[in-house]
Amino acid sequence: TFWGEIDRQYILPEATPDEVADAVAKVHAALWKNGGCIAQCEFGAGARPENVREVFAAWDRLTVQA
Repeated sequence: TFWGEIDRQYILPEATPDEVADAVAKVHAALWKNGGCIAQCEFGAGARPENVREVFAAWDRLTVQA
């Protein structure tokens, strides 16, 4: 399984950090079960930097063992 991206038309340029985290959680729930999911996102000039950072922070919260 591969993760294509988080919505770059709404989530990355317009969403709140909580909405970003929710979008990441949905991808995680759909694709992570048996592993094989690669975290990445494609973003353009309109993406909010804090949202791009949140994509990876949310992913880490869901997958990195403490």
